[in-house]
Amino acid sequence: MSVSRYIVVALTFAAVLASGAAAAGPVEDALELAATDPAAAIEALEGIRGDEAQRAQLEAAHLHVRGGAYAQAERIYERQMRTSRATNEARAAYGEYLIFRGRYDDAIEVLDEAVEGREGPHPAARYWRARAFHLKGRRSRARADLEDFIRDYNAGRATTAEQLTWVGRACHAMGLHQDANQAFRDAVAADDSAIDARLAWAELFLEKYRADEAKAVMDEAVARAPHDPRVLTLSALAELSTGYDVVAAREQLASALEQWPGYPQALEALAGVEIDTGNWDAAAVLLQRSLEANPLRLESLSLLAAVYYLKDDAARFSELEEQVMALDPLYARFYWVVGEQATRVFRYREALALNQQALQLDAGFGPAFLALGFGHSRRGDDERALHFLRRAFEADPFNVFAYNMANLYEGALSRYEFVDDEQVEGLRYRFHQSESAVLRRYIPEAVRHAWELYRGRYGITPELPVSVEVFREPETFGIRSVGLPQVHLHGICFGHVVTSRSPSEGNFNWRIVIEHEMSHVFSLERSNYRVPRWLTEGMAEYDTLISRPEWRREHELTIVNALHAGELIGLADLNWAFTGAGSSERLVAAYFQASLVVEFIGIRWGYDSLLAMLDGYGRSLQTPAVVQEVLGVDLEEFDRLFEEHIRRRYAHLMQLFEPDPTRYSDLEAARSRARREPSSADALAELAVAELVNGNDDSSADALAQALAIESTNPLANYFAATVAESSGDNDTARRYFESLLDGGVESYSARMSLARIARAEGQEEAALVHLRRAAELYPRSAAPHLELAEILSRRGLAVEATEHLHAYVMREENDFAVALRAAGELRDRGDLDRAWQMAEIAGHVDPFQRDLHTVLGQLAHQRAQWEVARRELELELAAGPVDRQNTLQMLVDTYTALGLSDEAEAARRQLNR
Repeated sequence: MSVSRYIVVALTFAAVLASGAAAAGPVEDALELAATDPAAAIEALEGIRGDEAQRAQLEAAHLHVRGGAYAQAERIYERQMRTSRATNEARAAYGEYLIFRGRYDDAIEVLDEAVEGREGPHPAARYWRARAFHLKGRRSRARADLEDFIRDYNAGRATTAEQLTWVGRACHAMGLHQDANQAFRDAVAADDSAIDARLAWAELFLEKYRADEAKAVMDEAVARAPHDPRVLTLSALAELSTGYDVVAAREQLASALEQWPGYPQALEALAGVEIDTGNWDAAAVLLQRSLEANPLRLESLSLLAAVYYLKDDAARFSELEEQVMALDPLYARFYWVVGEQATRVFRYREALALNQQALQLDAGFGPAFLALGFGHSRRGDDERALHFLRRAFEADPFNVFAYNMANLYEGALSRYEFVDDEQVEGLRYRFHQSESAVLRRYIPEAVRHAWELYRGRYGITPELPVSVEVFREPETFGIRSVGLPQVHLHGICFGHVVTSRSPSEGNFNWRIVIEHEMSHVFSLERSNYRVPRWLTEGMAEYDTLISRPEWRREHELTIVNALHAGELIGLADLNWAFTGAGSSERLVAAYFQASLVVEFIGIRWGYDSLLAMLDGYGRSLQTPAVVQEVLGVDLEEFDRLFEEHIRRRYAHLMQLFEPDPTRYSDLEAARSRARREPSSADALAELAVAELVNGNDDSSADALAQALAIESTNPLANYFAATVAESSGDNDTARRYFESLLDGGVESYSARMSLARIARAEGQEEAALVHLRRAAELYPRSAAPHLELAEILSRRGLAVEATEHLHAYVMREENDFAVALRAAGELRDRGDLDRAWQMAEIAGHVDPFQRDLHTVLGQLAHQRAQWEVARRELELELAAGPVDRQNTLQMLVDTYTALGLSDEAEAARRQLNR
């Protein structure tokens, strides 16, 4: 998420007047009421007289603004302007209010007196006048006001936290980012309680791609002003920028909007989240609320235009485009904002055109350079990509994305080479030079296989060229894909470019990644790049599952826990499960449910229905209309049918006791129930888990003891007493509680696995075998029991049974090279060549760089007369240095002869006879 889409100058209002005011007084006492009872706070403020009267009135006006009572606020401001004692502080506050309402000419008139009057220029008034000039499109006039701040600073006239904050804001507005950073640092040093300085500082950090520092600053601000809507909003944006924790961000934004229902920055931030999750109508409602306060607010108008653009409502988009251009004909950010949203829903080509429009308005607009650099890189046009990335870095040397990408093209990518596909013109590959000899023997074949398979399945041929780029270094993969080195995915599809980590990592199934990402190429193309995330991901999962059933993800217990908790994700919210995942575990769960949803559609309505859904999205229909048109049901009915299907499918797993501790994280709810039901073992057990999840070990132990004293067989209490004991190494206690759980008639896969581990640790292999075999029965798709069974049985000399469990393990765990190759060797030695080949092929899908793999695959292919594969593997084995060179050469002679390659066969014979 490009959070800088939503970062603009934050409103400060009368809070500026209070900055640095530490002493308690009637105003502070009244403001303490604002978070819980704004009406009482306003009443108290309006009753204050004497020296604090003006400040109290301005704070009351600000609270009226927060409540949307603009007429009342304006009456206060106007009354302040009419008094003979009107101050520049009042004029600055009124001017800012007028800007907030979109009355820029009126704001300039009010602020002129505060800047040019006898009292001398007021810093807040001068800054907000510059802002008003800028919003009027008078940029040079705005800059003149901003430069005055620099002169004041250089003359030593800016020393307080408030003055330094205005200096920092002015520097930020002029692009003097290092100076702004120093001014904000000095402001916080001058007054550690300064909230406005921290807000402005965090804005700078977010705009300059230093989200971690922004979050640190906002954590300090939240600690000092936990109810301030400005603080909560910017803190939410920092959360989104660091870990994209949508849940936490939504909570903070909801709190901000409770305090200030019409706060534009909060509404825009929340609208951005809704746009990302595909809730475009909800986003439009939020943005209309923002525009109620200021119909001329460019940021809200731009985001609203983006909503209608994504909905393909060309008429409404054009209206908003014309409105924004009439307000500010040079507002290049408009097209960039819309382009950013288009990019996030895969519409990369359209985003290129939008950012070109941005540059037509402002030829030096740095964000558009970056967007064009990324856009052309995702279309496979390296030359144009590098051109714009260099321009982006020149425009903003703090732009870490431009820096990383430009360095990548000028550095690391020079060690990569392009390889054209020998059979499909327009398919090409990028490999590291040191890996090309191996990868070109594997990747093109896999891509061609997927290409032809999906051409038939999807009924289309995507636009070429399509590049598949495989990166040896994870950091290079990350930068090439998203501009940052830390990316935990294995592959990413941009339509015309697929990026992947290299199989040389040896810890993931690269073949699944290739077929998964190639599926995206086809679903994007068939839907005119309008497929929602849940459907393209679900189809990619389903496509690979159709190809190889053993590639099914094994996260059934995640879905079962969701069913138990009543938290299965509805189709309307499934996109949110991806964009709001917040953790790798949640993302995996999202992939799995999407795959189940798509598989359900394929089973009940047929694969053609999935293609018809892609076509519906391609015609700009939204999910409710697509589901109704293609499947003949509404979303509510679809969710009901899907849940029925999943409950039937996993009925056997629903009987297991597998409590998820995260379900008990609401500590206050658990404590409340325990107080209401002090004699309930269930309530106390849940409290024990909640205390444990929240890090309160002693309280957890007390609650657990009480639960067991009331009901010694309570399943939850026994389960978590056992897991706590097991984690601390107390196997005797863990075993006792797990056995108590089972003796009570409750069955648990995880308890069986723990009991097996404990039994093995104590040398009780018979007991371990009993538990492992039962675990495998309880959770048939789980791989772990089979590997442990194989190890025990192998040690006991039961080789045949051990090999069967190795095979079962590999068919459930597709990423374990060592075990797959071991299983291949054992099956080969038993003469089971078909299953040996299956195992060796899976090993090759994990790490094709291992000599031992080439040896096994080469021998098996030779035995099975699969001559092309035999040639590939034996040649790679020979290049790697075979263990038995003579045998390898002899098999190569046979292979070349079978393929009719007489020259190669003769050359191999000569080597053999040396």
